[in-house]
Amino acid sequence: MKSALMVIDMQHGTYDAVNAATQRRVLRNVKLLESAARKAGSPVVWATYVYNPRNSPRVEWGRYLLPDRQGTKLVGGLKPIKGDLKVERSAYDCFQKSNLQAKLAKSGVKRLIICGLNTEQCVLTTAQHAYDACYDVNVVRDAVGTCAPELHGPALKMIGEYFGKVVSMSQARGLMG
Repeated sequence: MKSALMVIDMQHGTYDAVNAATQRRVLRNVKLLESAARKAGSPVVWATYVYNPRNSPRVEWGRYLLPDRQGTKLVGGLKPIKGDLKVERSAYDCFQKSNLQAKLAKSGVKRLIICGLNTEQCVLTTAQHAYDACYDVNVVRDAVGTCAPELHGPALKMIGEYFGKVVSMSQARGLMG
């Protein structure tokens, strides 16, 4: 089964709101997963949230994610390379208001290995949509985080119970390819 690594919202507008320990853990593990995906020949999908007041859900932090602002730029040296899939959207769910499903279908991807931010928002809603679209969904426990730590555990529990698997770093690397 062809896998893709999906990196969600590793951009300043979300990352900067997360505590320092979570920032370090998530960034380190996203980089390790990116390296593993590239070695295995798995596509890497970079999903970023760009706020559009005309068609985005009304959110108080939208001003940090306006187009061409620092908030939409990737953090920590993360950078797509030629051949990576890039998805900009204006909804929590990475499939909504984007061409993600078409890009995954064209690439023959059937399994998603999901990492990034925020666990209870974009990660959860994307996992739910991917599950409903019949993808094999795998959320990497140590490569997701949130600015609302009290919601992290419950979101992972919901994902594991209803929308896919919550996996370790080593399990995620074993799914690449």
